[in-house]
Amino acid sequence: MYEFVSGYIQRLVKLLESIELQNICDIINLLDNIDPFVNTIYFIGNGGSAATASHFANDIGIGLKIRGIKNINVVCLTDNIPVITSISNDIGYENIFYAQLKDKIKKGDLLFAISASGNSANILKAAKYAKSVGALA
Repeated sequence: MYEFVSGYIQRLVKLLESIELQNICDIINLLDNIDPFVNTIYFIGNGGSAATASHFANDIGIGLKIRGIKNINVVCLTDNIPVITSISNDIGYENIFYAQLKDKIKKGDLLFAISASGNSANILKAAKYAKSVGALA
């Protein structure tokens, strides 16, 4: 058991050391500069990334608000299973996020698209649409 725990910690430290700090700073700057009266942050992901998206959305939306830091409008598009399954059934799984973003996301909004592979058609379609209307994705 000791070897397992020790190995896990070593891998975790190695992973944390590989993070580009400038990327984290860039995300913080985006959050600092968003206008909470005008803009919304959207979160999407599949599978485990959907859980991460939901958790991240709550950290940003509720976490910052209860600490008196900032009250940002957040929407996690993975959290409404009936909507996801109806879109998937009616117009295809590749549209589950695009259909929810269409005519809602706008210039200046943010889309956090979380994906382990980076190849999911539904994630890519949503990100492409978000960029086409001037949102940051």
